[in-house]
Amino acid sequence: MRVNIPATTENITSEVPVVVWYNFFYNTYKKIIGYFDSTLSATVLKSTSSEGNVLAAETAIDNFLIKNGNLNLNEVIDIFIGGTFAANGNNKTLKLKLNATTYYTSTVNTNGGSWSVRAKIINLGASQKIFIKNGATTTYLTTAIDTSTTNIDFIATLQGTASNDIVKEYLEISYNA
Repeated sequence: MRVNIPATTENITSEVPVVVWYNFFYNTYKKIIGYFDSTLSATVLKSTSSEGNVLAAETAIDNFLIKNGNLNLNEVIDIFIGGTFAANGNNKTLKLKLNATTYYTSTVNTNGGSWSVRAKIINLGASQKIFIKNGATTTYLTTAIDTSTTNIDFIATLQGTASNDIVKEYLEISYNA
């Protein structure tokens, strides 16, 4: 790997380090990020606890709140969720919702196995784009949720015939700027 360092001296901050250490390091960090054209990325939630549906009711197993004003233009929330199906042939349903609206539903009648779904919420101004990928199928949706004024509550729900027909084993939510 090669890094091109400019031959001239350039101030990266005008802060006095002795007085305001936080501002000094923060401005230094911002300058370095800008120099290398990097983006920020962080895992904000990871869950490996098993959670399944309860009886035949739709069961909310995970939710993640994005407070209004925290998802800026062109920023992305990346969601990966996966788990297992019980080996009993019952109907099993997974739903992904934003606030009260369902944006993805998958119902299968299967005898065991695993499942996974990836979703991305992208702030494009007053309307958000939502990409949901399940295997070879990609769903592309638009919602009128304005993230500058409205919270987004991502909710995953599971529903089966008997308890634990469908179980969440893993959830990861990442933020990309």
